Amino acid sequence: MKKVLVIDDSKFITELYSQFLTSRGYQVESLNSPFGVTTNINKNKPDVVLLDLNMPGLSGKGILELLKGHRSSRIIVVSADTREEEMKGLSESGLADDYFIKGQDLNYLDHKIRKVMV
Repeated sequence: MKKVLVIDDSKFITELYSQFLTSRGYQVESLNSPFGVTTNINKNKPDVVLLDLNMPGLSGKGILELLKGHRSSRIIVVSADTREEEMKGLSESGLADDYFIKGQDLNYLDHKIRKVMV
């Protein structure tokens, strides 16, 4: 069973994504704080991390910088911010593997997860 780690400061989002992804056969864990993320990733080795970009304290971009060159998980950045160019830039730079805009169909999120695991 593939493991997905959902990191978002919104409990609504982590619960929504967790329920949906569990129904699709993923083993899901979620965090509502950016703190301790790198430890969790290194310990639990999820196949895919869904990482919110806009979190208080330590942004998703900050986490991407911490993980740069030291990650085994695929990372999909997630944001309600529809500035697609910024998220594309993170993918093109190699800091993230793909991106997902909150509010899009969750079936599309499942498609993106499967795509980055190939």
